[in-house]
Amino acid sequence: MYSSGQQSILQFTFFVVVFCSMISCGGPQQPNTEIKETTHTTIVFDTVQKARIDSLVETINSGLNATGGPSKIPYPLYSQNDTLYYWEVQDQSARISIEWNLPIEIVWPTFFIYKGELVFVRYRYARNDPPSNSSVFESMIYLDKGVIIYCEERGQPLSEGETPGLLRELEYNRSPRTYGAIEDDYKNHWKTVRAFMKEHNVLPAYIKG
Repeated sequence: MYSSGQQSILQFTFFVVVFCSMISCGGPQQPNTEIKETTHTTIVFDTVQKARIDSLVETINSGLNATGGPSKIPYPLYSQNDTLYYWEVQDQSARISIEWNLPIEIVWPTFFIYKGELVFVRYRYARNDPPSNSSVFESMIYLDKGVIIYCEERGQPLSEGETPGLLRELEYNRSPRTYGAIEDDYKNHWKTVRAFMKEHNVLPAYIKG
């Protein structure tokens, strides 16, 4: 028999496998932007760097109010209501957020930039396909000089009547996924968002490619 803790880990790992299969087979189609094959295959799970980045993210978030609110750009990639939000704060830092609404899915990446470098991505995904194929998922991805150094995530299938807000009640677990699978959460989205902002002349010059 498994303990309650072991059962939770097994349930979460099962969900991750199901979620990854669903994304590869039936998830939202990304814009046709090629990604270079990653040269990294493992994540070091550097807790010291994670703590440093958590502090940077907190500093960026605490500076949002001083900006007077986000700038907004309509970004109807999937829905006419899709909008990109961005805030620029001190130290060449910024937060960029976009929520894309597909027929039965929501994709919501948020990017945190410090001194021109992408340091953190919060990726949220929800699928509303009752009665048996709904789910919610969130990954927190930490980067140092473009390399993923930590990732924690949470998520689960949703029973009929349950809402994505259930995610807030779940604990984070260290990601069991491969480096490439985690990279797929954000890399295409980040390229697409940068290209879109550049096209509309709102990409801050300090943000690096």
